[in-house]
Amino acid sequence: MLSVKILPRALATSLFLLLAVASPGVAQESLSKDLPVRVQARLGWGTVRAVQYSPDGARLAVGGSAGIWLFDAHTLDAVSLLPGHPDPVTRMAFSPDGRTLASAGEDGSIRLWNMDADTLRHTLELPNWVAKLVFSPDGRTLASVGGSTIYLWDVATGSLRYTLQSQTNMAFSPDSRTLASVNKATDIVYLWDVTTDSLSFRRTLQSPDSISRVMFSPDGQILATSRGSDNTVRLWDMDTGKLRHTLKNTGDVSSIAFSPDGHTLAIVGRNWLIQLRDVASGTLRHNLTGHTGRASRIAFSPDGHTLASADAAGSIRLWDVDTGTLRHDLQGHTDWVWNLTFSPDGRTLVSAGEVGPVRLWDVDTGKLRHALLQRHTDGVYSLVFSPDGRTLASASKESVLLWDVVTGTPRHALEHPYWIKNIAFSPDSRILASGSSYYSTDNDYTDNIVRLWDVTTGALRHALEDHVERVTNIGFSPDGRTFASGSADSTVRLWNVATGALQQTLAHPDWVAKLVFSPDGQTLASGSGDGTVYLWDVVTGTLRHTLEGHTYWVSSMAFSPDGRTLASVGGSVHLWDVATGTLRHVLEGGPYSVSVVAFSPDGHTLANAHEKATVRLWDVTTGTLRHTLESSPQVGWNYGVAFSPDSRTLASASHGTVRLWDVTTGTLQQTLENSTGTAVAFSPDGRTLASGRWDGTVLLWDVVPASAAGDFHNLVNNPDGRWAIWKSGKMVTAIFNSPRSPVQYYARQNPQPQFVLPTDLRPASQVPHTVTGTPVQKDRTPVPNAQPVTFDLTIGTNGEVRYVDNAKVDDLGYVSYRVQLTWQTNEAQVMQPTLEKGETSESGTDRDR
Repeated sequence: MLSVKILPRALATSLFLLLAVASPGVAQESLSKDLPVRVQARLGWGTVRAVQYSPDGARLAVGGSAGIWLFDAHTLDAVSLLPGHPDPVTRMAFSPDGRTLASAGEDGSIRLWNMDADTLRHTLELPNWVAKLVFSPDGRTLASVGGSTIYLWDVATGSLRYTLQSQTNMAFSPDSRTLASVNKATDIVYLWDVTTDSLSFRRTLQSPDSISRVMFSPDGQILATSRGSDNTVRLWDMDTGKLRHTLKNTGDVSSIAFSPDGHTLAIVGRNWLIQLRDVASGTLRHNLTGHTGRASRIAFSPDGHTLASADAAGSIRLWDVDTGTLRHDLQGHTDWVWNLTFSPDGRTLVSAGEVGPVRLWDVDTGKLRHALLQRHTDGVYSLVFSPDGRTLASASKESVLLWDVVTGTPRHALEHPYWIKNIAFSPDSRILASGSSYYSTDNDYTDNIVRLWDVTTGALRHALEDHVERVTNIGFSPDGRTFASGSADSTVRLWNVATGALQQTLAHPDWVAKLVFSPDGQTLASGSGDGTVYLWDVVTGTLRHTLEGHTYWVSSMAFSPDGRTLASVGGSVHLWDVATGTLRHVLEGGPYSVSVVAFSPDGHTLANAHEKATVRLWDVTTGTLRHTLESSPQVGWNYGVAFSPDSRTLASASHGTVRLWDVTTGTLQQTLENSTGTAVAFSPDGRTLASGRWDGTVLLWDVVPASAAGDFHNLVNNPDGRWAIWKSGKMVTAIFNSPRSPVQYYARQNPQPQFVLPTDLRPASQVPHTVTGTPVQKDRTPVPNAQPVTFDLTIGTNGEVRYVDNAKVDDLGYVSYRVQLTWQTNEAQVMQPTLEKGETSESGTDRDR
């Protein structure tokens, strides 16, 4: 892991250390290698779709939208990130020896990973989405099911061995000699010999009913088949091919599982009942009742004595298999639990669901051990920096995450029972307000409550519960004393922030769509569903002006920074005189409706974003169009715009990308690739842009160019690293990033600086620093099972960055590291640049090292 010095506050939001983690001990190079260019950090782990323990229990793999996170199963430190899938990872499987991990993504590809080096071995392309992924018990064959076809792959070579058409499900026998598959058209079970060079047919099993699931008993003597809709499980003798038992359930069968000793079969019915059956006799041992939602997943512990079951309501239950009694009821999930996995030693149960973190439970006590990966489970719809710039809030489907801006780590996860669409910080940055707002005719997706959270502790301060329909918009007054909430119940309510008490209720003739306070806090504007805008006196609650003219509901509003002008959107954009309530300008533009408006901080420019990837910039004084910012129509809907604090740059977020525009000229400055923007926000100092993503993560972009940057020059043809430096006054912040540096060689055998800093960036006094890095091989891949190493470097007053020759470099080979340092310059110093050794030529030893 890296040793890091925290930036001074003035520069804190300009460089975030490229951290994407919430736990110590992270192999930083592996976790940041897939970040797009100029991204400082990835906040969040992305959505989670698959969880697997390695067979030896040493690693925990978590797959989702960001790739595959590999954790040390004992310390829960993230040790690697395996990127590569362009779409979320949906299926994973470890080979029996644990040396290969197979992953399948929504893109239809399968990737085989070398777990010794955390590198990609093979990419297997498929025409269909992968529904199932299974290794044969001997680890030589990988079977994948997708599009009614079974594919059998050679794990060593990555080549396709066999294809079975019109097959919907499959299972390997424990000895790896037999494959059972289900024909989609006939519902006949086919048994195949997979030991020969050509797949050969052995036998069929003809069921009187259709079949959707097949499963071998651990000893391979029995095959279980089931179909959800006929309430029946059948057990077949593999020696004779004859039916042994027909097991009737009281409801549709959704899942089956054999105990590890093969003596017990668990059957899950859609009627919330779980049956435990004796495999030898077919008799019922126990009925497990108590779930309040349909059981969705079951798993036996490795010793077979415990059965874990999860339901659609989020409840997890641990049952004693021998007695059928309930051991523990594990509460914490609030929605569908789709993954249950026991650790190989049986002491830990991992659960993952639609909402909230991945949870690790103590099987003996039933207590929660860890909540891993505080995360968003859907796209990030709202992003807001706190006014002091120290905290970033991101809102998704049913959660708000508060991020420490300096370290990039989550401070608090604020879980909602319903969809969140509105968040706002108080002016003093101490309170975050969140409101559930998602349209539903039956109100299933909103609880009509506004919550006020303590930013420091994450605790709930007040729940404001007077609205009787969904909350549509929220906002704090500039002095932070008053909080306003608008609702589909046609009211605006003003609350006392300190006490949570209701102060006033302002009635609308139609539902409240938007609201916003004037900069002086004296006026509140509220937009209605019928297109009318109302201006209210905040102190008295009296109506000052009624602004009419929109032909559609009011979708966006903004006050100019001086508070004299209000912009409102209701089909077209209207600019209103706040004092008199008169209409100044109507801004017409284009065939598409406007989704959002924003004033530049200097008040001279108004930006409006259209639904079809177009943004228009208007002169506020004259109402004339300055620029039309066109994007490719393929990028889709505009989700938001944001001005930089100096009013010189506009960021626009669309489904495909984030773009930065020059406000003065209207020209495109930068396109931030791989951003898939859903929301954008500038940090208060303007040096960082946060963009939300559909995968539930947030990217922090460096939007201020470095003062200087360059390569590590000790290897001209293949630089060992990059350095970049930002300067503000006399303060310098530097990032040194080397994926492979021969530390001992340049500290001892051929001592020379890694690079030399420009004169105006050199420190006033020598800067020593101890670096923690990761041993790597010459090809930059990690050394298997290597522990982190430390070494010393110095930045001299002459600008030379050198590795120190001391005992720490004994037997030290190639090291990957990333470090951030700060120092002050002495601009009064007069120094001549120092020529780097080997800068213009390099010896054969250098080239071949």
